[in-house]
Formats: sequence, C-alpha cells, structure tokens
Amino acid sequence: MEKVLRKLEKILPEGVIDYEWTKINYPHIILNVQKLELTKQQYNELKKLGWKVGIGCIAACGYGYLIKSEKSDKIVFEVYPCNCHPTNYFLTLVPTK
Repeated sequence: MEKVLRKLEKILPEGVIDYEWTKINYPHIILNVQKLELTKQQYNELKKLGWKVGIGCIAACGYGYLIKSEKSDKIVFEVYPCNCHPTNYFLTLVPTK
C-alpha cells in the first residue's frame, strides 16, 4: 500500500491523500478534499496507474454526487453533498484494475 500511495503522491497535488482513513478503507484511497483539479496529463497518469476519482461519505444518506467538468487543460472533480450531511462527503480514488 505504501508504494502505491507514494506513486500517487507524485501525480496528485500535495496534501490531498488522507493516510488515516485510507488505511481503514484500502483499496479505496481517501482524499482530504471535496474539489480536485488535475491537468489532463495528471489525469491520464492516474488512469494509467489504474485509478479513477470517486465519491465517499461517512454516516451520510448517500444522496451527494460527483461532478466532473473540463476547463481548457484542466479536469475538475467536485463533490456536491446533500443538504443534510454537507461535511460528510469526500473524494476518493477507486481502483479500476
């Protein structure tokens, strides 16, 4: 697991991986953000390593959702939480392989 996280840290913006929750929820990697902006190159590297961006929640109703948008050379992933549990949602990395 440590080797995988180190590879991902080279691609992702600094400080977005939440190690404590990742240890509990592996193979899903918990991110410390509700919005993640990647260049297309970073996104392609992430896909090459076998990961996609997903959404997670802690003790929430599950009505939040993930929006993916493209802005010029950037890809933006953003959590839109439900109204009843707005702080319980987060982005995750989900293995595709």
